[in-house]
Amino acid sequence: NADCGVVLTGGKGRLRWALEILRKGRIQHLIISGANPETHLEDVISWPDVIYNPGLFNIHLESQSQTTYGNAQNSYLMLEKLQCHSFFLITSQTHMPRALLTFSKHHKQDQFTLIPCSVPASESETQTFALLSEVGKLLFYRFLFAIGFF
Repeated sequence: NADCGVVLTGGKGRLRWALEILRKGRIQHLIISGANPETHLEDVISWPDVIYNPGLFNIHLESQSQTTYGNAQNSYLMLEKLQCHSFFLITSQTHMPRALLTFSKHHKQDQFTLIPCSVPASESETQTFALLSEVGKLLFYRFLFAIGFF
């Protein structure tokens, strides 16, 4: 269990997985990081693949992020505000290496316990071009961190 969950948007199945963790009481709050700025909570819970449960009220939309780096910056601000000390980082298996790298660079180990929680990658994420693209992004992020850009 953890205090909170941070689910990174962009892949099918991530949100359903995160809502299930919330429904089971394994987290107190769920942050949906990288949500479209025009998305409202009512929109999220009415998606066809989301089973709405009125008891899921600790859902917070973060809609400023457009990159994994932005997800980390903005999610940590929300985690601090919600007074979370531990959190599940929820994303797909293919995105998790870059997400972990990025969140670890922002990670304050004395303040937060980060627990990776990867979900199976969607079919579109496992296609050759998508996998190569993710590897390229991971290498690019590693380069930017190495030269101190971030």
